[in-house]
Amino acid sequence: MNKVLLSLVLAVLVSFSAAAIDVADVNVQPAYPGEWELLDIYEAIFGVSTGFATSDALYEAVGVDPDDYNGPDVLHFFGDQDVALEARYATYTHDLYFYDPVLPDAVANENFLFTVTGGYVNPGAGGSPSAVLTASVQPYGFSLHVGQTGATLYSEYGRNEEERVQMLMLAAPDSYLPGTYLLAWEDRLNSDLQADWDYQDLVIMVRPIVPEPASIVLMGLGIAAQSLRGLRKLV
Repeated sequence: MNKVLLSLVLAVLVSFSAAAIDVADVNVQPAYPGEWELLDIYEAIFGVSTGFATSDALYEAVGVDPDDYNGPDVLHFFGDQDVALEARYATYTHDLYFYDPVLPDAVANENFLFTVTGGYVNPGAGGSPSAVLTASVQPYGFSLHVGQTGATLYSEYGRNEEERVQMLMLAAPDSYLPGTYLLAWEDRLNSDLQADWDYQDLVIMVRPIVPEPASIVLMGLGIAAQSLRGLRKLV
């Protein structure tokens, strides 16, 4: 039994033994003519002019190392709080899921979030397909089912074909709420001759959900009431 358990542990460790990949190892290519560049999508969503000339330069400046969200010890970027996800740009139809990255079989424990139907979603406007992830489901990774090809892609590059990075994380400008990111996907596998690695086939905005002031007041009143009851018991 111990040998079997050891074999399973080693198998999991080997499956996540990819060499570390950081921002400098990823090159964001120009988009196909007629499509939005990742740089343009970023600037439209956040209403800023970054001053960068290319999407790759933008990613070098605000990107998160893919190794930080790869593997069973995936970093909890969003803290112990709920987050809202909203699709802001899409080229084709995609189904987005989340899964527990601690478990080896991601597909078996997927949970559906939403479907995005391409053509193009206006990146500067809201009202697109969205979902909320509660803090109680952490940690989590994301998986993407591509309608056009049937491929399944993962936020953890260690699960992807040839361990290629299929999803980038880009931090929002400093003027935005900390913990706000864009998830930018390349929807073609490396074996697909149409893969162009422009990482704008699906772009999702993720932001923390901050309690409304009224909710904070009510929470404070609840804590105060509990403290008062405790004090009465002591008296």
